[in-house]
Amino acid sequence: MKKILLLMTMVLTCVGAWAQFPSSNKCYHITSKDANRGAFYAKPGEGYLSHCGATYNNYLNKNVAVDSTSTAQQFAFVEYNDQLYLYSVSEKKFAKKDGNFVKLVDSEPDNVTIVKNGDYWNIKIQGTNKLNFSGGYTYGVYANYNTDDDGNKLVITEAGDFDPKEALRKLEDPLENNLTLTWAA
Repeated sequence: MKKILLLMTMVLTCVGAWAQFPSSNKCYHITSKDANRGAFYAKPGEGYLSHCGATYNNYLNKNVAVDSTSTAQQFAFVEYNDQLYLYSVSEKKFAKKDGNFVKLVDSEPDNVTIVKNGDYWNIKIQGTNKLNFSGGYTYGVYANYNTDDDGNKLVITEAGDFDPKEALRKLEDPLENNLTLTWAA
């Protein structure tokens, strides 16, 4: 009987943990199975999702240490209208597929899905393309990747609390973020 109770407790704990992941009230630090590929990184002012702290191939931002307390390395999964959106905490922008890469935008982002891959996770943008740590490219995260390797088997760990109000406001009223006022002469 004790074994059955223990097993039921373990199952309920796993189901409970899954039901809470991801939480819109948390931000996350995202690395890959291959630690040499570094961490997701929103380089200030760059406008694209990149990576840092990597030593694999010709990776970008090698001189920036992997640090889960850095807001430039923290991302939220914001839920809106039953969809998830990847949001950069430091740049206050969403992920959008831009050719083969991931652009950070104020409005009209692409949805993402998070799929379990063994002991790791895949983040798919537009429901199909796995985000992948890539080396030797203009930007550090490749968004047109469907094969499976250690660059898209992701480790997603909680990095802190997150208040989604500002991000939700951008999703609810995208025109507010692109408003340009023109004064008549």
